[in-house]
Amino acid sequence: MPNHFVLDTHAFVWFLDNDPALSDRAAAVFDEADASLYFPAICMLEAFNMVRKRRTMLTIADLVPAIRSEARMSVLPLDQAGAMIGGTLDELSGIHDRAIVAATMQLAAEMPSGDVWLVTKDQEIHEGGRVKVLW
Repeated sequence: MPNHFVLDTHAFVWFLDNDPALSDRAAAVFDEADASLYFPAICMLEAFNMVRKRRTMLTIADLVPAIRSEARMSVLPLDQAGAMIGGTLDELSGIHDRAIVAATMQLAAEMPSGDVWLVTKDQEIHEGGRVKVLW
């Protein structure tokens, strides 16, 4: 299994919630001791929004420590370069999806192997073909 994974919002929240909507393959990513996990900053905002809209049983007090305490996790910022890449992803209708795919593309370009996978159930991202997807 590869060891660089970008987590979309639902993958991370469903993992924390122990939600059966998380696929077995996606759940296995969290069990990989040597996996490097990356969480786009925009996903943090989406997760907080899920809490506020009561789309999860988690609270903000659950999310923040989970992000900060996971030693294998790094937060990926949304910067100008990422915004420029996201602006070109016309096959994706959602601004959040564009930012997540752009962050994954940026990270893959920085990795010598380029072996970075986006953990997402999002069908539009799967069909877009811009990044390697695991679900």
